[in-house]
Amino acid sequence: YVKGSSEDFEAGVLCHETIHMLDDLVPGGGSFGVTDLYHYQPAEGAEVPVGVWDIMGVTTGAPQGLNAWYRQKFGWTEIAEASAGQIRYTLYPRGEGTSALRFGEHEGQFFVIEAKTRTADGIDRELPFLRPGETGLLCYRVDPGAAGESGGNIDGNNEIFVLRRESILSSTYLFDGVFTQGESFGSAEAAETENVFGYLTGEGILNSRAVLENIVLNEDGSVSFDLRLEPDWFEVSGTFVFDRFPEEGVQIFRNGDYVLTAQSPEFSLEVREGDLLSFFVRGYELPEVTVTGENAGL
Repeated sequence: YVKGSSEDFEAGVLCHETIHMLDDLVPGGGSFGVTDLYHYQPAEGAEVPVGVWDIMGVTTGAPQGLNAWYRQKFGWTEIAEASAGQIRYTLYPRGEGTSALRFGEHEGQFFVIEAKTRTADGIDRELPFLRPGETGLLCYRVDPGAAGESGGNIDGNNEIFVLRRESILSSTYLFDGVFTQGESFGSAEAAETENVFGYLTGEGILNSRAVLENIVLNEDGSVSFDLRLEPDWFEVSGTFVFDRFPEEGVQIFRNGDYVLTAQSPEFSLEVREGDLLSFFVRGYELPEVTVTGENAGL
C-alpha cells in the first residue's frame, strides 16, 4: 500500500494500511477481507459511514482502534449478546471484560454497542468529543450482506455504519458518534427515523425502537447503561375479502410507512406487537389493524 512512496506517513495511516494485510492471520487460514470503511467515490452529500471512529475509516494522526465486529472475526474479542429480559449492562473499554454488545437482529442487520476511551497516549488518544480518559459508548449498525465482494463500505453499501446525534445522513467525517454519562439515544416511537437505532431498508430507515439510556461511568473505567428493546419481529399472514380483488392491489403501511402492495388476496409481512397496519385501495383507507401478538389473525 505504501511501498515505494517517498511520502512520510503518520502512525494512523501506517496502521490502517497494515490492517489491510492481516487476512492471512485469520485462525484456520481463512480470509474475510479487512477493507476500507469509507466510500471510494462518494456521491455529493452522501452519508459518511464511520468517519474518525474506526481505523479503517478516516485516519487520525494517532491510530484509532479497530471495531469489535472485525476484532471478533480475528478471534481477538467476543461480542456479548443482549439477553431477553435483561435491561442493565456493563462494558469495559480496555480488555478487562466484555467490551461490546450485540442486539436487534433483523433481516441480516444488527447493532453493536462498544465502549471507547480517549486514552492519554497510544491508540484512540485523538478521538473527538471525549476528554482524555473519558469513556463513552459507540453504537453502529452492521450489515454483513451489504459488503458484497469488495467488502467494507467502499462501494457505498455500508457493512458498518456508526449512529450519531445529528441526521442519519450526516455528510461530515467529524460527527459526534459517542454517548456518555447522562445521555441517551434511540426512540420507542415507531414513526421516528432520525437519531434512532434504525435498519436500512429499500423504503428508508426502519426504527428498531431500541432505547439506550441511564449511562453511568464507573470508577473502574467501565460503563453501565440501560438498553430497552421492543418485541421481536415475526411474520404475520392475512387475507383480503373482496367480491373482486382490485387490479392495482392493496397498499399496506406499517406505522405510517409504506411496506408493500399486495397483488393477491393473500399477503404476509414482518411486524411486531403494537404495530399499526393501514390498508389503502385507490386512495381509500380500509379499517386499520393493531397487531396484538404473534397469534393475531388478520
